[in-house]
Parts: sequence; structure tokens; C-alpha cells
Amino acid sequence: MYYAVIEPIILSYIKIILQIENKKDTQKRVNEFLDSIKDESSNNILIVCHGFFMNTLQKELKSRGFTGRTIRTPKNGTLYLYKK
Repeated sequence: MYYAVIEPIILSYIKIILQIENKKDTQKRVNEFLDSIKDESSNNILIVCHGFFMNTLQKELKSRGFTGRTIRTPKNGTLYLYKK
């Protein structure tokens, strides 16, 4: 009875722990995210994310014409600014 709810949750946790998402999946998420916020282009937008996503995000921002510092190893609590 409860398996229908518990099983997907357990599988999600296993996927997170094992970090099954690959670079292609992350690139797809970055593109979808940037496409979803492009209508806010007249406003400043603060994005808070983890390191691997940030690395992928900065590469995509630069390919879309944004300028900013290249981050090799993102630091916690540091603001990285990208402008178009």
C-alpha cells in the first residue's frame, strides 16, 4: 500500500547519494533554467547553486554572450558577477 510513495522517494535519495545525474543531464537543466529566466533580462537576478552546477552555468552564460570571471573552483559564499 505505501510502496507506491516510498519507493520513488528511496530511489530519489539513492540517485542523489550516488550522483547519477551526468554532465549531459546537468547541461540540460542549466539550459532549461536559463531559458526560463531570460524574460527577466531587465532585472538583476541572484542565483545560488552548488559548485558543479555553477561551473556548467558559467560556461553556458559565456556562450550566451555574458562576461564575467572564469571560475575553476567555486568558493562558498562568494559572489560571481556576469553581465550582458
